[in-house]
Amino acid sequence: MTTNNKLVGSNGGRFYDSTATLTGDWYAIEMNADTVIASLVEANLTGDTTANALTEWAISGKTLSQGVIITPKREKFTSVALTSGSVILRNY
Repeated sequence: MTTNNKLVGSNGGRFYDSTATLTGDWYAIEMNADTVIASLVEANLTGDTTANALTEWAISGKTLSQGVIITPKREKFTSVALTSGSVILRNY
């Protein structure tokens, strides 16, 4: 996927506002409302290297404001759960 396709969300996305853990492959997470993320895992493309993105970004327990977009330090996010708020998950 080209960078321009990523910018406009050509592969679609998903609205999410649950405290349950959701798994998938996303290249970005956009805060749809002020949001606290309970868990967030990122991985390389093959999934054999994973990391706690909350620790990597130092955002554990922090409120991320509406409109903030985060991307993984590796290639993709693979699971997310929220404490509060809502997000748009951009499909990889």
